[in-house]
Amino acid sequence: MGFKNLDILLEKYLAGETTLEEERQLKAYFSKEDVPAEYESYKKIFAFTAKEIQLTPRETIKADIKEGITPSRFRRNSLRGIAAAISIFLVSMAVYFTIPQNSTKTYASVKEIDNPEEAYAIAKEALYLVSSKLNNGAAKAAESVERVKTINLYVKEK
Repeated sequence: MGFKNLDILLEKYLAGETTLEEERQLKAYFSKEDVPAEYESYKKIFAFTAKEIQLTPRETIKADIKEGITPSRFRRNSLRGIAAAISIFLVSMAVYFTIPQNSTKTYASVKEIDNPEEAYAIAKEALYLVSSKLNNGAAKAAESVERVKTINLYVKEK
């Protein structure tokens, strides 16, 4: 095969336009020992495709998957999952039934009052309750602020 013909076939091969017969000619040429130095890189390509053809693919991918998963391993993993689900369920039920439910919650009730003096007394009592809760919270907040100030002084000293 002449170098001119070889160059034309290589261009066709790289463009993907060769026939099977032309590809066989190229593979036969590059399988020889004595290939010019300028064509050495092509020799590696055709040597690779020749090796690739010799590889025999396995029957199916399904067979590969079956080899990786044995029935005992599959059963063991599924049993672990079931056992974990049951234990989580039992623990959550135990926690639910052992923690006492807060049944002493009081809810606001709506009651129409016709007497203005009685309405005033109820409103005054409700506002007093809110005021005492806010004062209690304010006192706790003031204590926390004092603690933070003390900590800040300690940190600034170091």
